[in-house]
Amino acid sequence: MPGEGLDDALAAATGMADRGISTLLTLLGEDVTDQEQADEVTRHYLDALTAISHRHLPTHPSVKLTQLGLGVNNALLDVNLDRLAGAAAEVERLIWIDMEGSASTAETLEAYRRLRERHDNVGLCLQAYLRRTPSDLQSLVLLQPRIRLVKGAYKEPAAIAFQSRGEVSSAYRLIALQLLEEAGHGHPPPTLATHDVELLRSILATAEVARDRYEIAMLFGIRNADLSALVAEGHRGAVLISYGSEWAAWYLRRLAERPANLMFGITAALRR
Repeated sequence: MPGEGLDDALAAATGMADRGISTLLTLLGEDVTDQEQADEVTRHYLDALTAISHRHLPTHPSVKLTQLGLGVNNALLDVNLDRLAGAAAEVERLIWIDMEGSASTAETLEAYRRLRERHDNVGLCLQAYLRRTPSDLQSLVLLQPRIRLVKGAYKEPAAIAFQSRGEVSSAYRLIALQLLEEAGHGHPPPTLATHDVELLRSILATAEVARDRYEIAMLFGIRNADLSALVAEGHRGAVLISYGSEWAAWYLRRLAERPANLMFGITAALRR
């Protein structure tokens, strides 16, 4: 994290823009419990869009639906998403919808479908390690979705998610190749979000698609040199910047759910 505040995140986004790298901003925190909290998060992202526009940054918010009303009131969620997508369209930006734990996958997909019927400037994150993801993607194909593909970081049972690194990488590769093929036929460019550079290079070597038909995304502060090298080679790069005062609870929850995340963080810190 560059810091807790929006200004910290925007300063980091400015530094990335100077290096030719676009950014996504996500405010940490999940599972609001009432309308007042959901409205506060919505106002925060509206302010963020105004600041992004004023600074002319290639930056797009990436929102968690449990912060905007999912689990509280779906009508409220739709209103807040409409406000954000409309405001983003006015400043020619996207709104990305994050994918959270498997308990909310189906509801997140339905919320995306409802929003996509009304707005074009909407992207959706999908998790390759979920066994259901290929069929979910197929169910969205008529909407020509803009997809950000991640491996997945939540602890999920084997019945619904691949467990081994090899299985997850194989699933990621198959879905990424499908997305790249569709991008070659006019679908929106996918975002391949992973720090597995060897897997990325293997996928891109196999796919026959122009470099402007996809982008590669990594987390802020993780494998900076690798992303910079890819951008120098002509690949489009993006960085996801997390920020907010809820960072401690959020990170501790991630570690409790999946202790392997701790080793990932330690490895990334040592590389830096």
